[in-house]
Amino acid sequence: MGNNRIRIISDCRKDGKAKGMLGIYEGSFNRSVIYQVGGKLEECMYDDWIKGGWDKKYPCLIGSDPENEPEEFWFPNKNPRLILDNGDIIWGDECWWEPYQESKDIKDSEEEVKIFQSFYKEILKDSLKE
Repeated sequence: MGNNRIRIISDCRKDGKAKGMLGIYEGSFNRSVIYQVGGKLEECMYDDWIKGGWDKKYPCLIGSDPENEPEEFWFPNKNPRLILDNGDIIWGDECWWEPYQESKDIKDSEEEVKIFQSFYKEILKDSLKE
């Protein structure tokens, strides 16, 4: 497990209880799909997209020619998949996580997350003004 060990700093899911839990980083996997149909850019879960057969109806943008980009398209959105020591799966977009270091106190990591969240909030606030 070595270098793949991770720790959940904050579980952002409703009623999430994974804070402080350890696990492994399994890799990045298709989590959702970004698609444009009817001129509107949207997102849905990857499994729903595939089950609905939409992947066969619209062209995948990956590997397409940027000069001839279709009006309707889709592409997979990868996300880190983390497997906790209790076997539960949590995705990178559902939590704040970091590579696990036994010597690092989780309170230090929680402070870092608060700083990042404040930073992103300011960026979003400024970008919404434009």
